[in-house]
Amino acid sequence: MVEIPRHNYVVRDTASSGSYWHGEPRFEDLLRDPVMQLVMRRDQVHEDELTRLIQGVRQTLRQT
Repeated sequence: MVEIPRHNYVVRDTASSGSYWHGEPRFEDLLRDPVMQLVMRRDQVHEDELTRLIQGVRQTLRQT
């Protein structure tokens, strides 16, 4: 089992190629996760649509 790092900077997990910020995986790494891809396929969620949604929310949050 891989322990999630809890640091205030980007660190690399030696057991995977993913990067974590504040102990959270990056959005791009989540999209590459096989389980996430299966759930998205089941729910008919397309990567490009989800990416646009997340980018829009990020932009909105930055403006507030």
